[in-house]
Amino acid sequence: MPKVQNIYRFFHGKKISSLRLLAYPIFGYVVSGSFEIKTQMINLLIIFFGVLFASAMNDHYDALLLGENNALGNISKRAGNEKKMQTQLYIWIPWFIAFGLFIFLLQFKVTTWSLVLLWASLLMSIGYSAPPARIKERKFLGIIFPPLGIFLLFLQAVLLTGRIDALSGMVVVMVFLLTWYAEGLHLLSDTFEANETHRLSRRHAVVLLTSVCILGAVFAAFFAFYEYIFICSIFFWAIRYYAIKRSQLEDIVRKRRSVFSNVWRIEEFAIYALVISI
Repeated sequence: MPKVQNIYRFFHGKKISSLRLLAYPIFGYVVSGSFEIKTQMINLLIIFFGVLFASAMNDHYDALLLGENNALGNISKRAGNEKKMQTQLYIWIPWFIAFGLFIFLLQFKVTTWSLVLLWASLLMSIGYSAPPARIKERKFLGIIFPPLGIFLLFLQAVLLTGRIDALSGMVVVMVFLLTWYAEGLHLLSDTFEANETHRLSRRHAVVLLTSVCILGAVFAAFFAFYEYIFICSIFFWAIRYYAIKRSQLEDIVRKRRSVFSNVWRIEEFAIYALVISI
């Protein structure tokens, strides 16, 4: 157990683990209503190693270009070609594993769209952090890329072995809005970090968060005319809205670290999973 904790701290330190992103494709499998376990596990491993690759590359360039203090950056700052090679290994080994698994995945029956979306998400993650594109330092695209890339991972999982029906399509919209809400929390958190690119001011980050909450409640109310289950989404978007409006900004950033806090309230997606599974 201590070794696992040390590995976790090495890659993430005090940052929120990017491995939380795996919840999106796992939920995508549930939303698809199709359970091809072997195919989905291989696909999930590709995403897992792809996330490790993208996270390591992001940390490397954040340390190199912004002076961020992270474990991978600290290795690259040390003198000696051996340490620089070690940094590159941490970045590229997950990529080669993911690519090998991708070739293996092609032997299974998967949709063309799922393969396209998988590559699109990966290329977006590279362009987001790596020069010369370095999208994360651009005001407009730097805000759009993260939620869109995460949403594509979810949508890719939904489409891996099948199609989207009416109910799952409405859930897809809710997840799309959740990715924007999560990005709003991320943007707000970045404003408290000296070595982060501040793509939005604190006030505008709060506006983004509250706007997504209102939009989520509106869509949920519309969907509730067709599926009563979406009544619960109106309730949960309202909880998120009031949690943002009534909390100090520092408290919102602190609460962001726990998925069980009132700024998240993700129980509605467990309800969706239960209904779709039944």
